[in-house]
Amino acid sequence: MLDDKKIGFIGSGNMAEAIIKGVIRARVVSPKGIVSSGGNSGDKGILGTPYLIVDMVNNQS
Repeated sequence: MLDDKKIGFIGSGNMAEAIIKGVIRARVVSPKGIVSSGGNSGDKGILGTPYLIVDMVNNQS
C-alpha cells in the first residue's frame, strides 16, 4: 500500500467511482488517501460516504 501517496479526482461521476472502488479493493492507497471533488457535474458528496474518502467542497480545496 502506498501510505504516503494521495490520489485526487476532479469530478465524482461513474468513472471516478469505478476507479476509486478498484483502487480501494486492490489496496493501492487507503480511502483516506483518496480525494474527490464534484467538479461541475453537481455530484458533490456522493462518493465520500460509501467509500470513506475525503470529499472536497470545491476544486481549489
